[in-house]
Amino acid sequence: MNIIVCVKRVPHPEIIRYDIETSSVKDIVYVLNPYDRVALEEAVRIKEMLEKVKVTVITLGPPEAEDILRFCLAMGADNAILLLVNSYINNDAFATSLILSKAISLLPYDMILCGAVSIDDNSAFVGPGISEFLNLPLISNVTKMNILVEERKIIAYRRVRKVDREVVECALPAVITVDIDLNEPRYVSSEKILKVREKEITKLNIESLNVDLGSIEAATKVIRYTLPKPRLKKVTYFEGLSPAERLKMIMTGGTPKKSSRLIQKSPQDAVSEIIQFLINIGVLSNE
Repeated sequence: MNIIVCVKRVPHPEIIRYDIETSSVKDIVYVLNPYDRVALEEAVRIKEMLEKVKVTVITLGPPEAEDILRFCLAMGADNAILLLVNSYINNDAFATSLILSKAISLLPYDMILCGAVSIDDNSAFVGPGISEFLNLPLISNVTKMNILVEERKIIAYRRVRKVDREVVECALPAVITVDIDLNEPRYVSSEKILKVREKEITKLNIESLNVDLGSIEAATKVIRYTLPKPRLKKVTYFEGLSPAERLKMIMTGGTPKKSSRLIQKSPQDAVSEIIQFLINIGVLSNE
């Protein structure tokens, strides 16, 4: 079985300073996209569980992207491919998925794994874009998967919304985008990274794929960057409340105590009292 894992280098979410006013990056450190790391971890686990599995990682970017590919090799990938694009920074998700699909079409594959999203643009387009260009079935937001090797099928559990899950059976080859909860990626030591320092990485220019970036019109365009609106903080007052009432206020987000009253009468006798109660709290009008 051949598994292709599409990866991307993204700015470190905690080590970056961005000047909103001048739209310039002051300081930036790149890391492997966390969702793609989960996808690679799943591929390596499949390789460890089954026989004759080869894992290939592929990325699109400048020469500096070689660093994350070596990290992938240290995690357990067998081969790494770097698609060199000088104008990479100007390419959107549409162009990225098109170029990746062109390169993948030249490789043997039974499964293509991608992270559900990248933490820099959050478009969630590349995985579905690859499936469309290669005319392959797609299962998105997968939280658990089982490979049926002899039947050449995959049974996947995908996130629908919140805690809901959907179970999907799909024939291979297919494109799978993985959720961040699929697994916990392994720790990669410095020693493992040093061991793959001299390992060969295949580098290809997009010209060899017969892709002309100049003919690809970007589907998206960044107009401007703005700071997020500040969140409004709820103010709660706990004076005069018992510990139990204070805990209830915290658990409900500080909502004020609602008026209530228990009426223990027969339905016929309680009607007029209930109506008057609703009038008093403003639910009904006495006009």
